[in-house]
Amino acid sequence: MSSTASAALANVRALLNEQVGSRFTRTNEQVRKIMSNMMQLVAAESYGGLTKQTTACTLVAGTDTYTVAPSASSVMDSVVALVRVSDRMPLRKVAFDDMLELKRGNSAAQGKPDRYALYEDDSQVVKVVVHPTPGEADTLDAWYTDLPTELTDDSSTIPLGPYGVKALELLTAAELVTMMTDEELAANRLRPEIAGKWNETGRRMLDLERNRTARVAQAGGVLRRYY
Repeated sequence: MSSTASAALANVRALLNEQVGSRFTRTNEQVRKIMSNMMQLVAAESYGGLTKQTTACTLVAGTDTYTVAPSASSVMDSVVALVRVSDRMPLRKVAFDDMLELKRGNSAAQGKPDRYALYEDDSQVVKVVVHPTPGEADTLDAWYTDLPTELTDDSSTIPLGPYGVKALELLTAAELVTMMTDEELAANRLRPEIAGKWNETGRRMLDLERNRTARVAQAGGVLRRYY
């Protein structure tokens, strides 16, 4: 399940008693900005902000260096794991200098790669070196940290599950209440303590979203974190 920024914004407006009038205490742009920040928080604390890139590179027998897809330079710091598709085994990340040491005297070694190192070439394309050199064709899937992109308009997608979306709405509304003046609270018929209740309920929804994604990960064999 996912939602759009417009749907979540409407639900936040409803919590703030703003759904029927024009006396909005904050503009849509301001609310979307707060929702964007909260979305990053919910994503980081629920599914960990991990994205799977299937077939990040295709291994060829006798070749040890490949371009990583996606090849953006940000992948250098965000790759969490490379996994052999043939047997779902993760490779161990090593420093590039350590990889050079491995290659010295072992450059002809072939088999199933179990270690990798990343580097950026002169054209700022991310390359991966594996060891030992593949002895047969295989592919590598990549898991990398990739938090949702900022909500820029009402059609922006919120890539969270149902509990995550509800947590987002409640936490956003709670934050907005803490920013209101006494006059704004009175105009919206709100008491300041409602922020604490919404924050508490939002955190419970966040726990449910975390449990949901953990079950999905367990059922599908999805990697959560590799260090």
